[in-house]
Amino acid sequence: MKDLRFSPWFIPKIIFGNKTQTRRIAEDLSFPYEERTLCGVMVDGLRCVYSMHITAYRQEPVGEITESDAAKEGFSSVRDFEKAFDEIYGEGVFLTNPIVWVIDFTTSYRGQACACGNAHINQAADEILAQGEE
Repeated sequence: MKDLRFSPWFIPKIIFGNKTQTRRIAEDLSFPYEERTLCGVMVDGLRCVYSMHITAYRQEPVGEITESDAAKEGFSSVRDFEKAFDEIYGEGVFLTNPIVWVIDFTTSYRGQACACGNAHINQAADEILAQGEE
């Protein structure tokens, strides 16, 4: 089983609840991600500041994304989602309409964060948490 990992630019959207859904190209029929509460939002050593819990998942062609789903993904439109999807998976991949896992999740503050060896990432996490308190 794999943990969900996110690109750094998604972390603020996840922490502030603007991203509650993600899509991942399905490599096989069995769901490969942990279905339990995960130890935080993990991005290349970003310390665990939140817990993530998968609430639902399903498979569908990526082209079936709706405007409502795009908003849950943290985008203002399906077109914006398509651009980001192609940046992640390669130019034109969205148009091939691959089958993806659609994963809904919630996040909650854990309080104590795990230490990370990367001081720059620790500082970024502190800044993100400080923004949420303002």
